[in-house]
Amino acid sequence: MPARRFVIGDVHGCIKTLAALLFEKCRIAIDDKLYFVGDYIDRGPNPRAVIDLISELKGKGQPVFALRGNHEEMLLSAIDNIGFLPSWLINGAGTTLSSFDVDYPHNIDKKYLDFISELPYYYELEDFIIVHAGLNFDIPNPLDDTYSMLWLRNSEIDNSGINNKTLIVGHTPVPLDYIKQSLDTKFVKIDGGCVYHQVRQNLGYLCAFELNSKQLYSQINIENEE
Repeated sequence: MPARRFVIGDVHGCIKTLAALLFEKCRIAIDDKLYFVGDYIDRGPNPRAVIDLISELKGKGQPVFALRGNHEEMLLSAIDNIGFLPSWLINGAGTTLSSFDVDYPHNIDKKYLDFISELPYYYELEDFIIVHAGLNFDIPNPLDDTYSMLWLRNSEIDNSGINNKTLIVGHTPVPLDYIKQSLDTKFVKIDGGCVYHQVRQNLGYLCAFELNSKQLYSQINIENEE
């Protein structure tokens, strides 16, 4: 039986929810492949612990493939240009700085900054392409545009531009029913808006899509539970 392949939506610091999804709902085995679509930091309570868990799994031999999200990109931009810091703060950076116990992003421990700066923009599998946000189908090779991979919000896609592979994205929070409806299409949206639990209607789920079985696993946000 081939190893399972899970694509996991935007975590945004929701460490309790992530742990429950992986270990209780998905019951991951050591050979299961985990693809994260990015946005591990900002808004939610413990971004540092999310990166720690991903690194810990990888260190134990779990096949982990973590992508860059626009929030990781904002952190790096704030390091390159301190003038960008207010823009990042508006987008939820406060919880990230707090979890690392620093006031400025360049004071975050180097091992975490290395983790973030080394994150790739996409993963291309035999049957799927996984990116954080979307692809620019107005150019000959959509995989050439890394900006769109972090920021675009596709409404429609042109699968002929990616060899008819299924595109899987996070970035844009959508209700669980919408995610379920997308699973049998060539354009799967996997961000259930976990961090927006009780903030935005019909959101608040962290999702994992298993590519072999086409099964969706979801965990409602439990960050406020004891």
